[in-house]
Amino acid sequence: MNIHESLGRREVLRRIGLAGVAVPVVGLLGTACDDKGDEAAAAEVVTGGEGGSQTVANSAGTAGAAATAAPQQAVDLDYLPNPEVAPPIDRNEPGTVQARLEIAEVEAKLADGVGYKYWTFNGTVPGPMIRARVGDHVEITIANPKDSGVGHNVDFHAATGQGGG
Repeated sequence: MNIHESLGRREVLRRIGLAGVAVPVVGLLGTACDDKGDEAAAAEVVTGGEGGSQTVANSAGTAGAAATAAPQQAVDLDYLPNPEVAPPIDRNEPGTVQARLEIAEVEAKLADGVGYKYWTFNGTVPGPMIRARVGDHVEITIANPKDSGVGHNVDFHAATGQGGG
């Protein structure tokens, strides 16, 4: 077929279909060939028990490299506390709701003999409950410690207006 011939509907749809299959395949190949530098951002898991290597899933859900370090000792940690439930709102008019989120990286129990380095908000995961009514103005202050390994933030998925939505 030369460039000056017009393509029929079926030929156009066939080419679009082939492109639709080719793009994800090329994307998968690119991902498979990608370097593993982002694995450093995976969550840190501390395991206890008898030695041997162990494969740990990273935050992307893929298996990380097998740990070959010396056998680790069982960890003796407590579970994180549950977040407190905010008191009911006892007003009928809009108001200002203020909340302060203190960020802390805390090692706590994940399961028997297994510790985990959590990113906590006010010492809990997922953080404190903040109650507000429709029409309220919500002010949230986030405090990241200077020695934090990662700058933490909050993503306000359900918020509208500046910084949300």
